[in-house]
Amino acid sequence: MDVRKQFHVTENLGDEMRIELDLGKCAGHGVCALEAPEIFDIDDESGLAVLRTERPEGREAAVNTAVRGCPERAITIA
Repeated sequence: MDVRKQFHVTENLGDEMRIELDLGKCAGHGVCALEAPEIFDIDDESGLAVLRTERPEGREAAVNTAVRGCPERAITIA
């Protein structure tokens, strides 16, 4: 059983945006980290996307681009 499927990460970006990252779907392509490096990174050990704790304001457009660019559809905005 792939334990990655058990993880579901949610981060609030102020009152405007909540990012949900489904690590069961993430394949580590890194599109999110390229499009919004202040929000996403790729974990060195697992090779999967992670949400950074430091989130600058005004990056909603970059996050939306990362969501649209994720080939596995592992990122959603709620």
